[in-house]
Amino acid sequence: VFVASWLRELYLNQGWQDGNYSAILNGSDREIFHSEGIVRWKGTPEPMRIVTHHWGANLLKGFDIYQRFDQMLGMDEYKDKFSFTYIGNLPQGFEFKNVRYIPPKHGVELAGLLRQNHVYLTASQNEPGGNHQNEGANCGLPLLFRESGCMPEYCTGYGISFNENNFEQKLEEMVNTYDYWIKKMVNYPQTSERMSEEYYQLFMSLLAHRDEILAQRK
Repeated sequence: VFVASWLRELYLNQGWQDGNYSAILNGSDREIFHSEGIVRWKGTPEPMRIVTHHWGANLLKGFDIYQRFDQMLGMDEYKDKFSFTYIGNLPQGFEFKNVRYIPPKHGVELAGLLRQNHVYLTASQNEPGGNHQNEGANCGLPLLFRESGCMPEYCTGYGISFNENNFEQKLEEMVNTYDYWIKKMVNYPQTSERMSEEYYQLFMSLLAHRDEILAQRK
């Protein structure tokens, strides 16, 4: 079972030939990560509050963009228009100057912090099947996501994609289309209920075809 079609295709392109596979996307628990109590952005002059969170401190989690955003927030053009909160671990020696930093949190406390913001940003590169974007989206936050790894599969239709060449433009696009995207988030599909149902159906199918599968193995 692959946690994203992107990961499945990566294996296939590298010569993996086993035909018995499924792709089941991760999902987050809506009893914890839900949109009840979310504070919607009212527009300027209120800054648009943007948040991300990562447990992993690998630079590929998106720190090139997060550092770039940090530098942008030191400029007159952006400092009153946006704020950015990073929750989680940082690479050794990495420091923010204009970003609000919060050490790692989890569960109800993390969800509460996410809901204090307006937009969820993920700049992760080559992400095989993340959970962080699901947690932000299920908290009702429109997604600003990098065109890399599994992110398009998890996020398309619920926010705006960007690459390293157009981050600033896509950030402005989110400002202009925020009201459209936040209405979409109620239907975000990557939940633990959906994920668990797909695993259950897979297990039931395997049991139903048990004899056939064992015969193939012999």
